Amino acid sequence: MNNVLWSNLRRKPGRLVATVIAVAMSVAFIIVTLSLSNSINNSLVQATAYQVQHTSVIMTCADSPSTTDNDPHCLQLPATLREHPEVSQADITTSLGAELRSAHALTFAEIGSVISPEQRWQELTSGQMPTTSGEIALGSSTAETLEVSIGDTVYLEGADHSANTYRITGIYDDDVPGMLPSATMLDKDIRAAIPGSFFYSNILVSSNSLNAEQLASFLQQLPEMRSFNITPDKIQTAAQYTEDSINKMTGNDDTLKTVLLGFVLIALIVASIVVSLTFHVLIAQRTRDLALVRCLGATRAQIRRMVINEAALIGTISAIFGSILGVAVTFILFPMFNLAPDLHGLMGSIVAAFIVGLVLTVVCALNPARRATRVSPMAALRPVDMVRENSRIRYGRLALAWLFFFASAAVLAQSIRNNMLIPAVFSGALLFIATVIVSRYIIPALIRATAAIGGNRGTTARLAVSNLLRNTSRTVATAAALIVGIGLVTCVIVGKTSMEESLIQELDTRRPFDFVVTGEDLTPEQLAPVAHFDGVERMHITPAATVSAVDLSENAAGAIAPPQIADSTSTESEHAAATDTSSALTAILLADDTSVTKLARSSLPVPEVGTVFTSNAGIFGVADGQQITVSQGATQVQLTVHELRGFGENILWANPQDVARFHTHSAAILRVSDSVTLSDLSQLSAQLRSLGTDITLSASAIDRVHYETILDQLMFIVLGLLGAAVIISIVGVSNTLALSVIERRRESGLLRALGYSRPQMRRMISVEALLTVFSAVIIGVTLGVVEGWAGTFTLTQGAELPAHFVFPWQWILGIIGVAGVTAYLAALLPARSAARVSPLEAIAAE
Repeated sequence: MNNVLWSNLRRKPGRLVATVIAVAMSVAFIIVTLSLSNSINNSLVQATAYQVQHTSVIMTCADSPSTTDNDPHCLQLPATLREHPEVSQADITTSLGAELRSAHALTFAEIGSVISPEQRWQELTSGQMPTTSGEIALGSSTAETLEVSIGDTVYLEGADHSANTYRITGIYDDDVPGMLPSATMLDKDIRAAIPGSFFYSNILVSSNSLNAEQLASFLQQLPEMRSFNITPDKIQTAAQYTEDSINKMTGNDDTLKTVLLGFVLIALIVASIVVSLTFHVLIAQRTRDLALVRCLGATRAQIRRMVINEAALIGTISAIFGSILGVAVTFILFPMFNLAPDLHGLMGSIVAAFIVGLVLTVVCALNPARRATRVSPMAALRPVDMVRENSRIRYGRLALAWLFFFASAAVLAQSIRNNMLIPAVFSGALLFIATVIVSRYIIPALIRATAAIGGNRGTTARLAVSNLLRNTSRTVATAAALIVGIGLVTCVIVGKTSMEESLIQELDTRRPFDFVVTGEDLTPEQLAPVAHFDGVERMHITPAATVSAVDLSENAAGAIAPPQIADSTSTESEHAAATDTSSALTAILLADDTSVTKLARSSLPVPEVGTVFTSNAGIFGVADGQQITVSQGATQVQLTVHELRGFGENILWANPQDVARFHTHSAAILRVSDSVTLSDLSQLSAQLRSLGTDITLSASAIDRVHYETILDQLMFIVLGLLGAAVIISIVGVSNTLALSVIERRRESGLLRALGYSRPQMRRMISVEALLTVFSAVIIGVTLGVVEGWAGTFTLTQGAELPAHFVFPWQWILGIIGVAGVTAYLAALLPARSAARVSPLEAIAAE
């Protein structure tokens, strides 16, 4: 039997190419995803351990808003610890994640405190560490991203994009895998940078006489720890701190690996369809050979064992190719993302992927092997062209399939209505499976309808439809793999575009102006060139006034302004002004015409005279409908406050007649192009701030583009992970056509003998591919749109956002176009093979 096995493999190895490709890609994908998970985890460990390499014990002092009022003992604790002879060094370090920006670019960075040289992990490559307020040192990767050097200025973005300015004094090496862009400044500067934001304060402790475990035990027993609210579980060695930090970042349940393995499962499902279909066709084509072996004395068990051994051999070869491909991709791709391949974990990934590839191939061959033993030797030796399936509809299976489909849809609808995310995900997956099952009864009708819509009612189209429907199970299996790939791709794209529209619409409602530039010394002449800055689409210069809000329960400030700033934060000059019973804030005057409102991305109400709008009346010590006194010098105006969603804190929007009572200066409202990038906006912000020294800038456009960029990146990452499943499904189309051509060789020869030309033969195979692919596209796109909208509604409902459903017709047309081109390319080799059949050679009996 081994001789028969090797003879089958040597005689027509091309028939197994698709199986080898599908299994090899699955194995490679498993290796890459497992290695990615391991490398990310190891990189995080390495980066965290690197930052505490000179520290023995880390004490968690506070997780509180950036003010020392909540925990005044934190700043006193290091000095208290240094009084003990066992402690050689103790430093407080505060970290804050924030957006750093230069005149050229912006990046999100982890900003930490300057600590003593003995415990500092940063190694300076040039310059020095910050010594006074307003100074900052950058990691080398951060400086490279921002395109800055020592002496340059960077800005730390506030909640309303007002900027704290810092001068670069040093550059240190942070080229460590897994480390985020970083910066270092004085601890007090971090705490004052973004009032109200959250930071993490840790106490780093070292000892010359005790090791890490002994020092931790000593600190846990200190009686003064209780007065500082430091419990024993908050005192950890550097190793314990590293492990705990990684668990917090990645989750103890390996969430990242679970998500990645979900994409691996999708690829394996698609690969199993292709592999199983290939073996079914091969067994059908070898019926005579197998029957002849049976006649020569082979038992059913030997036939089954031969088919399984063949599958195991193919699986082994495929797994070897896949392992080589996976290792190559790992070592080529990972360094591009500053990830170091984990050699120890890589070996485990190779072994696991190899076993999965081998088992997948063998399992997919079990049912074909069972069918191979069912054929009677005498019946199999009868001359037949093709094995035709029984096309009779089993109505019991049809009813069960549709029952499963509607039950899955009902569970999904109920999960969405009750805002249950996890059940919605599972029911959505069930709906995918149910759709693939019922496609068995939909695809034949779609093929006929697609052929009719195509307008080609000639012989070629009729033959193509007949060939596809001759073996419906094979056609449906081929289309099913495509339905999964296309459906998931469409779901991701529709979900992304709908979520993006929902977020952007909400942002536009809350902050309708792209840029608002104000400053007490600004003049129309200074602002005029702004209209010609890169990225500016339209601009309007309007009067503005600086006012003070009085008669408040607490010292607070308000501005008469349109609703352009959300969650506003006062600038340093404004904080300095808050020394009496009021504080100066910018007010923007709206002209009587519609010039300002035309620049807004959402509709704006115009307040009546004596009325102002704000998002939070409580910040001014009043309730909705109560009055507030706004003053500027000797001028005082009583205004009634009304709360209206979309106005930032400390912001008031008043009628132009009320604002006109005050001394005014100039401000500019900008509308930027929809095609601007974050880099463009960063440069625009730098240009706007260069207009003066007291510039206050609101830039909701940066938030909008930032959200769009994040969603785009997430979408492309997910599409990249789905790429393996899509490619395997495309290979399945080409494989089915190629095997079908081989199976219909005598039929093709007869067509050629009856006058069918080679172009007609090629066109017939191409039409078969197009009909199969477009039938799958119709089902996949429809399913993807429904699932994408369902996911959008569930997520927006959970986030309390209004859902906006988008049908991304450009993307959908792109999917259809790519599917058509792919179908044509997948049919090239099979069509060429069919066209080259010699009539006499094909008609001759084998």
